[in-house]
Order: sequence, then structure tokens, then C-alpha cells
Amino acid sequence: IGWALGLITDTDFLNKFNQHMLSEVFFLKDNSKLLGTWDGGAFQLLLPKILINEDRYSPELSSLQAAYSAFIVTKGQNNNLTVPAAFSACQFGVGMRSHECHDLPCYNGKAGNEESVSHFNNDRLDPKLEQNWEMVFTPHAAFMAATADPHGFSIILKSAEKLGSKKFPLYRGEVGWMDGLFVKGRQVGTTVPVVLALDQEMIELSIAQIVSQDNDSVTGKFLYQNPVIQNRLLSFYSSLNLNGH
Repeated sequence: IGWALGLITDTDFLNKFNQHMLSEVFFLKDNSKLLGTWDGGAFQLLLPKILINEDRYSPELSSLQAAYSAFIVTKGQNNNLTVPAAFSACQFGVGMRSHECHDLPCYNGKAGNEESVSHFNNDRLDPKLEQNWEMVFTPHAAFMAATADPHGFSIILKSAEKLGSKKFPLYRGEVGWMDGLFVKGRQVGTTVPVVLALDQEMIELSIAQIVSQDNDSVTGKFLYQNPVIQNRLLSFYSSLNLNGH
């Protein structure tokens, strides 16, 4: 975005960027593809979509974003979850004993889908950390995925509102969505009774894009309506080479 806005003036920026960029696209058994992200987190893949409508500039990234949305629904069904496998960083460890957190800080970044964790992230090889991946369903990840399939996710998210306990439901009308729902471990079926501004903002931005008439975010529309910025973004994304293995 800095380059698209003219804040980076190096005329060789695109060439230098692509010389140093590393990407991972994982091919699954059903021939679907997932873009590798640092911890398998949804926001790393989908935040550019809801901030700048990244899918508008890159058909390949648009396809990968839609593939993620379909993947988490299918994975949730295959694992008999009551929710999609929408795993991402969250406020982990609230209400858990210290030994169950394995000395992790309360905010757990080791929490995405294991199928899409970057091979450069050696934390995935740590047995203690591995136990905590995919432990908590995160509503912000589900809402971000819903931007690629609003109709399909509307029923899913409506059902998710009823999950959790009476004391700590996953969704409360006067507050919004709690940060997560445990889907494995000792606390399965209980919520992470915390509201994080960052994750709430991702939900809000996702909803704004879903209900907009043109599927635009405010920032995405601003960038696209400027011909210079639009052309720079098109040049940037057309130069991307997303490698797979």
C-alpha cells in the first residue's frame, strides 16, 4: 500500500520485492489449495481482502481466499464440530490452569489450521505448542471467511450464536461475540470470556463488506477510485508469483 500510495519511490521496487518474496501454496488431498500463513491464521490471509479488496486485483488470491472458506466448513463437518474449523490467533488460556497453557502467554498465536502453517515456522514441530493449535474456534476468522461466501455462512453463524453456556454464551446481543469457543481439550464447548477490540474490528469490517451493495470496503473503494493507485495495485498483484508445493 505504501508503494501504491507513492510513499515508496524506488523505481525498482517491484523487482526487488519479488526477488525477496517467499510464498507457500499447499495442495491438499482433494486437490484444493491453501495459502500458507505464519501460524495458519485466517486474518493473515483475509485481512487484505476486507481492508483493500485484494481479491479484486488478484484472481489467484481470490480463489485461495474462497478455497479457505470452503475448507474450514468441510473440515469442521469432517471433524464433527458444531462450527467451521475457523481457527486463528485468540485470547487463549483464560480460565485454564497454567500447566494446560504450557507456559504460553494468554494471547495465543499458535492457533490456526495446521494444514496451512508455514514450513518456516518451526513452532509447529514443538509438541507442547502443537497441542494448542486448532483448540479454539474464533468468530473473527469465521466472519472474515464469510466475506467469500456470505449466504453459506449466514446459517452457520446464526447457529453459532446459541453456543457456549448460559453464563458465558458465545454471542451476547449487548456485547457481541466472545473471542473464542473451545472445540477440544478439557474446556470443550465453553467460551473464552473475553472481548478483544482487534478481533471485534475484524468482525465489524467483515460485516460492513458483506452488507455493502458492491462488496467494497471503505478503504478498498477509496483506493480503487484513484486511477494512479488502482494501476499501481494492479501492477503489484499481477507481478506476484505464488509458488505451490
